[in-house]
Amino acid sequence: MKSPDHQKRSVSEYVELEAIGEKVKRAEKVSSEKIFDTTYDVWDVETNKDRYWVITEPTNLYSHSDFSSMDYALSFHIGLMSRMSASQHTNATDEDIYRTPKTWRQWEQAYEELELSEEAEDFQAVGARCREVLITLVEELETSKLTKNGSPDTKKADVKGQLAILYDFLAFGNEMRKIRAHLKTNSDSTWELVNWLTHHKNAVLYDAKYVMNATEQIMLNTLSIVIRNEKPKPKRCPNGKSYRVVLDFRSELMSKVKHPYVELCEACGWEGDEPINHPSPSHNPV
Repeated sequence: MKSPDHQKRSVSEYVELEAIGEKVKRAEKVSSEKIFDTTYDVWDVETNKDRYWVITEPTNLYSHSDFSSMDYALSFHIGLMSRMSASQHTNATDEDIYRTPKTWRQWEQAYEELELSEEAEDFQAVGARCREVLITLVEELETSKLTKNGSPDTKKADVKGQLAILYDFLAFGNEMRKIRAHLKTNSDSTWELVNWLTHHKNAVLYDAKYVMNATEQIMLNTLSIVIRNEKPKPKRCPNGKSYRVVLDFRSELMSKVKHPYVELCEACGWEGDEPINHPSPSHNPV
């Protein structure tokens, strides 16, 4: 397989960071497989002391002495990542949880209560938990500050009203009208759902699970639109308009800037003319 120079540099830096005292002599991409929605690149890396399989994403390395074949290492890596993913109760990212920690802590408490639930009253209590989660989400996001013009007539406990204001502000304009309408429709129906479950005397386990999932989805969708609004628009390649523009470290340019990175398009190979001083190295799209 082709081993792009910028990827080779990234893998080599990772190995030398993890395998302290070792220097990479050779790095070659030997496989790239897409399993469900994740692409795993496999690199065969030789250092002055050992030889490794390096597998992305997330990146990890496995010594050839422990994993004699690529297939064995890849199978182990996929299994390890799957177990780590299964141990999490939510699809929230670290950024989501960092932004609204109290909300996610309450959601985890609701999940724990759901696992112990047996009777209709227990499932109703899960509904009450989800209601508090959504109220806390609105409070923790401080919608009036985010929108800068929050309606003084909208009460904090009016989740539907607060979220509608938030969506109007963050998902504004004609291009975002479909997303804005989707957010409003789902937040309204989810709020009705959690209140329905709270008062549903014949609730069963599947009712509670459904409401839990719907509540989490509103949390994720709302945080997604908040974060999207804060992030700068992704860089696009001036040639083919691809979003696959990354920052590629160039040590030979250190005489010009302290932390030299060059914009590089992985789709067509276009490179920026001037180095960028980037003190926090990253190989993610910019």
